[in-house]
Amino acid sequence: MSIQEREKMMGKNIVFCDPMGEYYEKLFLQKTPNAEIQLKSITVAPFFDGAIAKEIVRFNPGLIILEMLLQGRETDGLEVLKKIKASQFLQSIPVVVCSHLFSETDESCSKQLRQRAMDLGAAAVLPKFPYPSYDKLMSYYEES
Repeated sequence: MSIQEREKMMGKNIVFCDPMGEYYEKLFLQKTPNAEIQLKSITVAPFFDGAIAKEIVRFNPGLIILEMLLQGRETDGLEVLKKIKASQFLQSIPVVVCSHLFSETDESCSKQLRQRAMDLGAAAVLPKFPYPSYDKLMSYYEES
């Protein structure tokens, strides 16, 4: 990694909206090539309200990684995505939906759900297994 690339990566903030966010933070950091990344897990279910939105805004992320199953229903993640994209303070932050509901090999079972997430403004919909590479996730990161 060049000096310019390393400087570009300094201080990147990412929010995980996932019931197992701390686990995925560790997994993400294992795949992180010596970059200074700040990660924050935020519980967004069952309610996504103004206080949660303010917490996200204060952290100033360039990427939100969102699980689809937040309370055991696949529509929970869609509801949170809808609220993020409706918020004037959060709508410009790219959201990558990353869930085990999606598979690299079998798209038929999740095609409608994937399309709904994209229609609501997701930057990408990725399978959680295998967990996406650092480069793949960071390709959606947006400088604030």
